[in-house]
Amino acid sequence: MAKEVTVPDVVTTEYSDTLSLEINAINLSEDMSIVSTKNDEILILLYEKSDSTTLSKPLFSKQLIFDQKSSKRQFHFPVTNNQANTALLLFFIELDYDITVEQIDPVIRIHHKTIVEAYKNKDRSTIQNYLGSEDLLGVQQITELPTEFIFNGTYKLDRYEYLLNIKHKKPS
Repeated sequence: MAKEVTVPDVVTTEYSDTLSLEINAINLSEDMSIVSTKNDEILILLYEKSDSTTLSKPLFSKQLIFDQKSSKRQFHFPVTNNQANTALLLFFIELDYDITVEQIDPVIRIHHKTIVEAYKNKDRSTIQNYLGSEDLLGVQQITELPTEFIFNGTYKLDRYEYLLNIKHKKPS
């Protein structure tokens, strides 16, 4: 007689670790123009890096507004032990129009290799083909934690500088 095996109805993921993301806006990209909002509307998308043609859903995604009064943010989000020890890919996008994560995430997930290569080559035309008028301020491959990096430059006559820090917080 065969032994009865119970299979759970729902498969749950065991999130045992936490990643911490800290962002410091040192120089906002929208602070020079007299017609600008003086705010930076930023979209952060963090993926598990993959060599496949399409990235999995983001480990972390967040739309933020930075201004002179609110220039630092910190987030903690759960990940599996495996995700915390794998290469990550972070996209840092300034939103100029009312676009949502749901609209831009699929484009990044499908075309990430082309967008990353265009960013490395400073090919704004190719980036614009995929992201429209949204400004890709930075892309960072993360292979080791903790890590700290800066996205800075000038885009459309506005200088910007952001300091990002990502740490792996293991359970105690």
